[in-house]
Amino acid sequence: MLRRLLILALPLLIVGCEESKSSNPLSPSVAGPMAGIYVSLPEVLAPGAGLKVDDAEQPIALVVKNPDTNTERQVVLGLEVAFDSGFQNLAFSKDGLAPDAAGRTTVRLDKLPSGRTYYWRVRAGDGANSSGWSDPFTFEILNPIVIGVPTPKAPISGNRASAATPDLVVSNGASAGPYGLLLYQYQVSDTQTFANLVVNGSIYEEPSGETHFGTPVLPGFDTLYFWRVRATNGKYTGEWSRVESFRTPTAPVISPIGPIGGGGLASGVHIFDTSPCNSLTGDKPAMVSCIRNLINPGGDAELAFEVTKRVAWTLRGEGAGLLIKNGGENIISWKGYSFSISRICYPDGHIWKVLSDAGPGGTNGATWSDNDFVDKSLYVPAINPN
Repeated sequence: MLRRLLILALPLLIVGCEESKSSNPLSPSVAGPMAGIYVSLPEVLAPGAGLKVDDAEQPIALVVKNPDTNTERQVVLGLEVAFDSGFQNLAFSKDGLAPDAAGRTTVRLDKLPSGRTYYWRVRAGDGANSSGWSDPFTFEILNPIVIGVPTPKAPISGNRASAATPDLVVSNGASAGPYGLLLYQYQVSDTQTFANLVVNGSIYEEPSGETHFGTPVLPGFDTLYFWRVRATNGKYTGEWSRVESFRTPTAPVISPIGPIGGGGLASGVHIFDTSPCNSLTGDKPAMVSCIRNLINPGGDAELAFEVTKRVAWTLRGEGAGLLIKNGGENIISWKGYSFSISRICYPDGHIWKVLSDAGPGGTNGATWSDNDFVDKSLYVPAINPN
């Protein structure tokens, strides 16, 4: 009788065991992957494969496009970031991450050690169905960039420069990291605060360990100037160097020639050594400034014309000459002509102004400005001013 009761009860136990697993898709205990249900791999959006990340941009974010699925269950994401391609040594991991409603999910990492390549992968699943892990993607965290500070070498300590276009020399800064090409920015000012910049130029760092920067002609003789340098790679800029100083050369000795009766040439004829400016013909504004500074005409109309004569003479190789001007202001008589005090002329009638605020009492400042064209008959070839 007992045996018969046990046999009758056995089907009930079997039925009870089968009902402990469910085919209900929302049940927490689904019996394995469900037929017809799929969960696709999330699509990696950022960082792209092989991306090099600046250390200063940490912490970075991983961005994935949410997976496609037809499951009724909650899909969650899993992420792993590892130091190795086998994902044995994890740097970061996150599981059970609910996808963002916007269609893509962003996970911001902790700050990672720099100078390393990292491997990362992603998966999605609903507890019963899984996409499996994606193929690994890599990114690299670069070493930090340090922009070194250049050290002024010459001229320093208020010493006199050897030319009106001094060569400013620095020892290169000790930069580190993947900084790429460095540009050295040089500033020269007549004030220690650099409120008024006379020069603001740049040159690429030289590989020799020293970087040289030749300034344009600096205005004024025996003038104290201050200078400083810093380096930049375009994205990161280093600190300014210490401020140094130098003096421009003293004014050259100018010896006017006396009257012929005293054994010299005619009065009104002067000798100026403007040969230091001859090398600047490729930079005409600098050349004019050089000649003007050597003669230093002030408000004297005759000395102003000395500047114009010497500019024309220096450029005679390219046809420069003087401009006949028979009326109006700022004219001067010389060699039987009436010339413009402040303009030179070329054979095609093209004229250039070399002095601004020209004439008696003017500043007679250096310039190089296009002044249009005149009749070719007003051109006179350059005449030796000495």
